[in-house]
Amino acid sequence: MRRSSPFLYLALLALLFVAGDRLGALALGHVVDASEFRFSRLHRGGLDNDILVVGNSRAVHSVFAPQLSRMLDCRVFNAAYNGMSGEVVEAIVKDYLEHNKPPKIVLIEVSDAVDSPVLVNELRLFARDAGPVHDLVRRFDPWNDVWATISHLYEFNNEMTLRALYQLHRSDQDWIMYDRPMTPEVLAHIPLNEFKNYHSRPESVAALRRLVSELNARGIKPVLYIAPFHPYFRKLVPRYTEWESALQHDLGADEPIFDMSQMFCANENFTDLLHVNIHGSRLVTAAMAERLRPIMAKIVANTASAAALSVPSHADTADLH
Repeated sequence: MRRSSPFLYLALLALLFVAGDRLGALALGHVVDASEFRFSRLHRGGLDNDILVVGNSRAVHSVFAPQLSRMLDCRVFNAAYNGMSGEVVEAIVKDYLEHNKPPKIVLIEVSDAVDSPVLVNELRLFARDAGPVHDLVRRFDPWNDVWATISHLYEFNNEMTLRALYQLHRSDQDWIMYDRPMTPEVLAHIPLNEFKNYHSRPESVAALRRLVSELNARGIKPVLYIAPFHPYFRKLVPRYTEWESALQHDLGADEPIFDMSQMFCANENFTDLLHVNIHGSRLVTAAMAERLRPIMAKIVANTASAAALSVPSHADTADLH
């Protein structure tokens, strides 16, 4: 009996690999796109929100979207995510604007100016189509498109795929640090050099500055804020005031930063030095609602005035006849 050539087996193996890779990526793509995960919803399109929240994990846990929505009687969407840098925030907001109705306000937690752009590697999952996120991923990883062409499953090899699967049928807008208060014992074991390199990255600041300028040009109000830090954090970052002043200078005096960094100091409101828990979030969200209420009222009034001016008067209508 004639034996088959080993090259035939290799060709068959390669064919099975390609077919399995393409079919697996196609199936996973449909699941990810249908998920209730925040980036899936954002990229899928069709959202109509009054307020968009962006930033790093401090924005994730400081502004509780369901509460802010109830307090202002408007639609709020939190698109913040752990480790977002200014460059990532810029790309995510642009992606939102490409696929969804523009919000009235974009709320930006600006301590993301400190973060490095490591999250770009995770965003491969949402770089499958052309757009701002794809451009960002390609800028930081020129080889991404090459590997994604060889294996379509490559773009699913990250934590965000697991997040999207976990949130398949459940919204993540209630993502918050629940009852995990900071304790004196935890504080006692924090190294004194934990935040010795806490400083803004020029590239991240430049991205935020571009974003603020673009939002203003589109008629969308950017609102900048800094979420609370545990008071011990400022002891570990003695030049914190200089950092904040420099950030305000770089972002421009026309957009004042709402400084909530020292809003409260009780351990019960924090999970760690950087993040509030659900108790602290309730206080932050309530204060943010008070800050945004007059801004929202002004925007609504201006929109109504513009709509009234666009309606032809009775005289104009008569002239048409």
